[in-house]
Amino acid sequence: MIKPKRLQAGDRVQVIAPSFSLDLIEDSVIYKAEQVLKSLGLQVTYGRYTRDKGWNDAGTIEHRIIDLHEAFADEEIKGIICADGGYCANDLLKFVDWDLIQQHPKVFCGYSDITALNHAIYTKTGLITYSGPMICTFGDTVDNTMTIEMFRRAVFEDTAYELESSTRFIDDDEVDEAKRKINTNSGYWSINEGKTEGKILGMNLSTFRLLQGTEYFPNISGAVLCLEDDYEYQIHHFDRDLQSLIHLPQFNQVNGLVIGRFETLSNVSQDQIIEMVKEKKELANIPVVANVDFGHTNPKVTLPVGGKLQLEVLGKNSRLKVSLD
Repeated sequence: MIKPKRLQAGDRVQVIAPSFSLDLIEDSVIYKAEQVLKSLGLQVTYGRYTRDKGWNDAGTIEHRIIDLHEAFADEEIKGIICADGGYCANDLLKFVDWDLIQQHPKVFCGYSDITALNHAIYTKTGLITYSGPMICTFGDTVDNTMTIEMFRRAVFEDTAYELESSTRFIDDDEVDEAKRKINTNSGYWSINEGKTEGKILGMNLSTFRLLQGTEYFPNISGAVLCLEDDYEYQIHHFDRDLQSLIHLPQFNQVNGLVIGRFETLSNVSQDQIIEMVKEKKELANIPVVANVDFGHTNPKVTLPVGGKLQLEVLGKNSRLKVSLD
């Protein structure tokens, strides 16, 4: 396992677009994201091809790889922030220079479709990466205080940090400002009580599943799986993809399950999640908690892929504590 060096004020971070193009993000959102990162003391620069956009709303594989490699190779760049998610980050995996990444470890952050890169990097190099905010997140028009603070704790500080539970949230994918609804958050949903710890793996379930059966899929033995998905995913989609993970031979050594909050647009209810979990006998003996602040709602926490999660599921008093080891 390789721990990336902590960011500090004055560091330069590079924005790249391994999936959807930066060109899809409004200039006002990019500007706000820059101001947020600068408020943390960071200098913000951009890869050469971040605004490329082809048939799939992304740059070519060649150009996306160039930006990825240049960002890791440049010693002046201390961290890499992805622009957005999308559908095509796993296009890149056969072309990544894993030795280059291993020799130049640094903070790499993104979520959603970037899950493919998060876990491929961890599997092939041992480098801990971060499932957390991107430019589209930092530039959100709602109050981002909790998102920013959770990111700061994850990538600036050496100490373990406890995940907070937000009091309200909005969906990522409701882009019409006039329709954006602020929802009250009911806190963590305790499903199976217990205490455990393990390495953090999983995140965006449909993207994580793309790696199954490939050389890029991590060993999930000893993991606390943290799984979420977006509004396109309804409960039956989540159920069958979760079941596919349960069928893996390593699953009987998974230590716990944490389910991220679903967007309201997905129409997934607390009762559905509880019923789904309780029906699976393979989950009966591990702690399970849901409605945690990661995934496709804001605010969101930052999780180190390959880091450690201490999990206590104790009704209303559930606690989740994160560290790099």
